[in-house]
Amino acid sequence: MEKSDEKITLVKNFIDALETGELDKGSTYMSDDFKFNAGGKAEFFEIQRRLRTAFPDRLLNPTILGVEGNNVKVVLRMTGTHKGDLALPIPGLETI
Repeated sequence: MEKSDEKITLVKNFIDALETGELDKGSTYMSDDFKFNAGGKAEFFEIQRRLRTAFPDRLLNPTILGVEGNNVKVVLRMTGTHKGDLALPIPGLETI
């Protein structure tokens, strides 16, 4: 298996873990110092838990655009049925 194929498989496994709600498994694919706009790893997974509550049948529908160095470029198009409260821990954002 080529290195780019291994990277794509890793990303797909991470996305599968998010879709199925296996967040503990998903966290094994991320470094402890992971950062994104709303915080770190703990905040990321709290948002994932809340999205799953609001959209229990959520799918991320990934499209792999390619691999450049250590980066896998992916577009996610989330779909799902809104069945619960969407209460994201983002200041100023009301529950939907």
